Amino acid sequence: MSNYKILYARNADFDIDQANRVQVVKMCQAFQENGYKTTLLAFSKNPEKIKEKYKIKNNFQTIFLKQKIGFFVFDDIVLFFLFIIKYRIFEYIYTRDITFALLVKLFFKNKKVFYEMHDVPERCWWKWIHKRFSSKLDHVILISQGLKDGLIKLGLDQNNFKILQDGVNLSEFDIPIFKEDARKKIDLPPEKIIVTYVGSTKEDRDIPTLIETAKKMPGICFVIFGKDQEYIRKATTEMSNLLFKGYTDNPALVYKAADILFAGYTKKVPTINYMSPLKIFEYMATKRSIIVADFPRIREVLDESEVYFYESENSADIASKIKEIIKNKDIVNLKTLKAFEKSKKYTWKERARKIILLMKN
Repeated sequence: MSNYKILYARNADFDIDQANRVQVVKMCQAFQENGYKTTLLAFSKNPEKIKEKYKIKNNFQTIFLKQKIGFFVFDDIVLFFLFIIKYRIFEYIYTRDITFALLVKLFFKNKKVFYEMHDVPERCWWKWIHKRFSSKLDHVILISQGLKDGLIKLGLDQNNFKILQDGVNLSEFDIPIFKEDARKKIDLPPEKIIVTYVGSTKEDRDIPTLIETAKKMPGICFVIFGKDQEYIRKATTEMSNLLFKGYTDNPALVYKAADILFAGYTKKVPTINYMSPLKIFEYMATKRSIIVADFPRIREVLDESEVYFYESENSADIASKIKEIIKNKDIVNLKTLKAFEKSKKYTWKERARKIILLMKN
């Protein structure tokens, strides 16, 4: 274990289930796995439950404040004062919060400060802050080329930009279980071709189009896992081949029970031009066929040799891709293997290793 220490400060309540919290935890684990002692400084009213909730397996330290003020900038200032009082020993500071990052760099110029961005600021005040001060930070980590393009268009200096897409922990999703056994565990039809979606059930995830596809393909079983939505419940009462299973805390098992994994997006997704979806990397690690909406940010990671792209909001195209997968097993096997091999380049540990190299330099 290196003597160097990383403080990951995040102005967020970790009692709330959101993908960005998972991403932070995965990065803390990955820094630790690379030999850097890592501490997460954030908010939680139930800190004793966090390790179980996020399945934290290694010993990175967690420090949680129990009460957020509720106003974002003030909470950043609270974290900063705590940093001054107790945690200024850390050589490297990593954060997804611009106010905290700039305060540390302003008062501790010898600290290496890394700021990770996931979208383009929309409000005039935040645009001005990023344009004026982000170049003062040691590095700005971006999750996609689309995000970089958007920030350059906004007028930010790109000299300290580094693009690193999100990642995956392969051992979590490439689990040793047969498809038939996985289906028994979650009560799915043993003999059917199963198309599965796991994730947000907002309509901008193209779930209505998937439901339309189910209407056209009564011989295929479509399964949705996610937050309860009335429009999905209503559809399941009208079709015997559409199942809604609610939230799952074991997505790896769900993935292994599927023949085909669906990743739907529409242009209505707020981050469609900047995103690096965690779901895509999880799907890649499962060795299952993937049907994904065709958007530029997805093509930053994947191509036609690894997945089946469909035209967003086009149920006929989804149906066509399902038929293609069923008919061409040899091509399917080749694509799933290529996607899995590529996922090895996008592990959290590898992402953290690249950031550590930037820290050392």
